Amino acid sequence: MIEKKCLMLSALLAGVVLLSACETTQTRTSQSQRTQPEKEPVAVKKRRVIKKITRNHPNSKVTEVNPKMVGRTFRLNYTLSHAPARVKFEVSYDGGRSWRSPTGVSGDLGQVNTAGSKILDWFVVKDHPKGIDKLVKMRVFTLAERERERERRQRERERIMGVPGKPWTDPNTGMEFVWVPGGCYQMGGNEKCVDGFWLGKYEVTQGEWRKVMGNNPSYFNKNGKCSSNSCPVEQISWNDSQQFFRKLNQTNKGTFRMPTEAEWEYACRSGGKNEKYSGGSSVDSVAWYENNSGNKTHPVGQKQSNGLGLYDMSGNVWEWVQDKYNSSGSYRVYRGGSWISSASDARCANRYRYSPGFSSIILGLRALRTK
Repeated sequence: MIEKKCLMLSALLAGVVLLSACETTQTRTSQSQRTQPEKEPVAVKKRRVIKKITRNHPNSKVTEVNPKMVGRTFRLNYTLSHAPARVKFEVSYDGGRSWRSPTGVSGDLGQVNTAGSKILDWFVVKDHPKGIDKLVKMRVFTLAERERERERRQRERERIMGVPGKPWTDPNTGMEFVWVPGGCYQMGGNEKCVDGFWLGKYEVTQGEWRKVMGNNPSYFNKNGKCSSNSCPVEQISWNDSQQFFRKLNQTNKGTFRMPTEAEWEYACRSGGKNEKYSGGSSVDSVAWYENNSGNKTHPVGQKQSNGLGLYDMSGNVWEWVQDKYNSSGSYRVYRGGSWISSASDARCANRYRYSPGFSSIILGLRALRTK
């Protein structure tokens, strides 16, 4: 009897609440046993809409643009080399200094999915109801063309001007420069801070000096003991160095000069580290000096570099720097030691001075290029 009542109740409530089957036991069930909890509504999953991304052809370009006037409309016939491509149309009213996109344009513009001959119409009256009283330049191009041109200009700028953080080679002389990031360090018991700069990877060579100045004053070139283009130039006074940089700056897009004493020592110490010699504590590994030079200079870059990738900042030839030895005198500073120096002279902290007109077979230079 109980079972039949349950089935009837189930039929009456069908479609409103789903009831579970009643128990067939003859015992009276409690109210909590007869009443079943409602099920939670099932959440409906939303369908994911996947947006199709059109990958435009990287080599697309516009060629053979032929404009003509058809009534009040400029019609431009052009050829699209590759597709799909994003095509843009722009006009200039100031000779090409600035460009804008007109509004009254129709035809093969925007996303174009087939290559070949195309037509683009500019209804001039929509942008200029009273007409145009100035010369108008027009251009049609693809976004891929613009991106390629932007990348080309960036590469050219980097080739000429360099990128902070990366090496740079002067296109005229072939001089290689290493980026020295700015920082602070202890110099003579005082904190010194320098901005980032490019410093010559090597001392200025005889070949580089000859390209700029048209001569080679080096003693070791004349006696043949170190006469290759990669040998460091020597017999250079501080005044000679200033003339070298004046000529170098006249023929280059950049600013070249001697390093200051603080910049030189910061670079010698691999970025202000506590290094005895430029590159470590072993003078024989990093420097040509009195015990291993054979009484002559050597081609640059044969010893171990320091932590920045700079060579021969200890030994080979002394290097002039920009500073005076003290504020009241005229003597200029040179640093780094030479082929005939003691190990003590090759230390990063060591400094000497001489008059700006003095030249010697132990004196050379290194170039710095600012940002």
